[in-house]
Amino acid sequence: MLNNLLLMADDGMLSVVGNNLEMEATAQVEVETARPGQATVHAHKLFEALREVDDETVTIEHNDGFVSVRSQSARFRFVSQPAENYPRLEREQPKAAFEVEGETLS
Repeated sequence: MLNNLLLMADDGMLSVVGNNLEMEATAQVEVETARPGQATVHAHKLFEALREVDDETVTIEHNDGFVSVRSQSARFRFVSQPAENYPRLEREQPKAAFEVEGETLS
């Protein structure tokens, strides 16, 4: 399960969570959500699939234990594990917080 990412879509936001049982990172992006849901997908396979997509719009769906990633130019289907089995780390209140533009870090 640690090779997977947790995808959580709700209220116009997609949260992507990954961890190694010591640290956890979450990225959020605004999306159009048809319905809320959660799924896990193998991180490397999802990354490789998204690298092949040239389209601006990508559709991600979770049905019957599979995650489908579709665009006009490509289609991928991955096995998904139950989201409730994804190991989450307890969140501590930060001692300090800041925001930085993503381009600054690259």
